Amino acid sequence: MSQKCGKKLVLLKTFYYRIRTQDDKYNANIINFITNPLTSSISNIRYLTDKNYNSIKDEFLVYNSIQIPPNNPISGITKQIFQETLMLKTKCGFVSANTFYFDNSPTSTTTIPNVDFPVTSASGNLKNAVQVTIEYDNDGNKFSNGVKFARRVKVYAYK
Repeated sequence: MSQKCGKKLVLLKTFYYRIRTQDDKYNANIINFITNPLTSSISNIRYLTDKNYNSIKDEFLVYNSIQIPPNNPISGITKQIFQETLMLKTKCGFVSANTFYFDNSPTSTTTIPNVDFPVTSASGNLKNAVQVTIEYDNDGNKFSNGVKFARRVKVYAYK
């Protein structure tokens, strides 16, 4: 298990979702924001799924993402940054988390294998959550048995 501040992380719960259907259509309600200078900035909501990627009623993820290019040479930022916030609403509780990371994706789809989100608030059976890790399987070959654009969401607490 991963270590944070000398404490061991233990898995509380695993969730799943996908960002596109098998025929490559987005499966979320999406809002795109216009920014200046132009960036990819979206907010979306979609249902969480079971591990076979079937929707689960009344469990969903709200996801906000800003993709910031290195557009100001005097800033010292030379890599593209994704700034992201997520909220999970499940039958067992609620989790809110945010992060930022470098990713050179030419689109708004993350291309790195996983991202850790420090938890900012949590409730219910997830009230002790301290970290959310999202694992990305864009090609369907890592963990999703051929399901493209699959995501596995792991919620952790300290032991």
